[in-house]
Amino acid sequence: MEHLEDDEKTDILKNGDKTVTEKSFAANHNACSLDRSKSNFTFRSTLAQWLATIANSMMFLGVGMMVAVPTIVIGVLHNSKSGLSLNDTETSWFGSLMLLIQPLGCVIASFLQHYIGRKTGMILMNIPELISWLILYTANSVNLLYISAAVMGLSAGFMEAPGLSYIGEIAEPRIRGMLTSFANINVCIGMMIEFFLGSIFDWRTAVAISAFFPALAIVLISCIPDSPVWLLDKNRKQDALHALCWLRGWVSEDKVKAEFEELCRYTDAAKFLKITDTKNQIYAELSSSKSYVCANGKGIVKSPKKKSGQKMKISHLYRTSMLKPFRLIIGYEFFSHCAMLSSIRSYMVEVFNTLNMPVEPQWLVFGTGVVMLVGGVTCILTVKYLGKRLLSLISMTMSSLGCIILGAYTLYKDEIQLPCIPMITFCILYFSTTIGISPIPWMLISEVFPVRGRSFGAGFSAAMFYIIAFLFSKTYLDIERIIHMSGCFFLYGIFGFVGVIFLYVYLPETEGKTLAEVENFFSKNPKKSTIY
Repeated sequence: MEHLEDDEKTDILKNGDKTVTEKSFAANHNACSLDRSKSNFTFRSTLAQWLATIANSMMFLGVGMMVAVPTIVIGVLHNSKSGLSLNDTETSWFGSLMLLIQPLGCVIASFLQHYIGRKTGMILMNIPELISWLILYTANSVNLLYISAAVMGLSAGFMEAPGLSYIGEIAEPRIRGMLTSFANINVCIGMMIEFFLGSIFDWRTAVAISAFFPALAIVLISCIPDSPVWLLDKNRKQDALHALCWLRGWVSEDKVKAEFEELCRYTDAAKFLKITDTKNQIYAELSSSKSYVCANGKGIVKSPKKKSGQKMKISHLYRTSMLKPFRLIIGYEFFSHCAMLSSIRSYMVEVFNTLNMPVEPQWLVFGTGVVMLVGGVTCILTVKYLGKRLLSLISMTMSSLGCIILGAYTLYKDEIQLPCIPMITFCILYFSTTIGISPIPWMLISEVFPVRGRSFGAGFSAAMFYIIAFLFSKTYLDIERIIHMSGCFFLYGIFGFVGVIFLYVYLPETEGKTLAEVENFFSKNPKKSTIY
């Protein structure tokens, strides 16, 4: 192999006078992209993708309901004077156990969906949710409450990776941001539904009604096609073609011929070509002993000695195009948990009681769900125009400021005695979180990872989200005892402002960009990219 000068972007594989360079691969890769900047389809294509997303989003509705139900149960059972009761330790475990188990479900799902497919995975993942609702409904001991929370954690974790990967692979760039934000808004809708049920029914009746939703999700998901990307990865070309026809508005095969050919080349490139960045060279290794034809049809590159499949998969995780997205997503998740006060979610009823809110806590909890829904809708309507980067910065700043205001009021509440201030501040804070820092990390998960690592990247990122959430939720009561509630608000607000700086430095603009453009950005120095 010939070593050239740095500015020549070293040839990495050679066959006669045919070479593949970093520059030529990037061009080929972009040419192979599934995404198209201009679609040949308008209303029917948009409608089909929306219908598929609506069915898919029923899973996220269930996630929101499962996340919200500990708030209802804890509000009734924490130090209850009669019947089933939870002490402080049991409360902290019940409120956070689901978050602890969720990462396990995320990791399992990230591997399973590679073998069973997005659609089958999304159908099967609703069964544990249904079981968890039934266990919670019949629970007559603390141990059964723990079991129900653990099964809910597995179920919620199962749903994240297949759902996010599916939307990222079926959507056109022009509406991908809207579709992913709609999927995430269903988490807010699910929380609002559960809070509403908890405000008008006793907690067992609310749980019984909740069991209806996973059954509905199974029916709706059965009516949509599987991901064309996954089908092609499994060499099911005819099924992939039919799926693409459905997703582009139930059109004939000739209408999607050009896009399907691009999709085939894109998935072929993802199957056979692996890029590894070094100081001065970029090495391309083919994961098959067969020859690989470049996307532009020029030249045939012979494969080097084949590596074992497992080594190829593990080494793939250390690529720059995987490590940079991991850094972005995990940092984003940590700071968003701080700014959106996720640690108090299970204890909202008690927090509202402490602050002497002028409205019944159960209805305030429902009100926060409504405000979050309004924020989520605002995100859907504005993300296409403002972009994910600007919305994230606005959202993180407003949420962090809300935390500081709550901290100041809580510290001097006996002197101020204006309970409308924290009520309004909470509304602004929850609105602020759902216009950006709550849904956007999940949008990014479906975009920033390369196709070969997307399943693992989505699963691992979702797992880290819930590990961080568990740590925040489990430690809240302990931290509150040490620095009091006002100190908690100040602490999370300060970290939130650090998060603003982090996002300003590391978050690119991905809205309206093709998956290939996003992958290309994370594979090189962002200063040389136009993705900002």
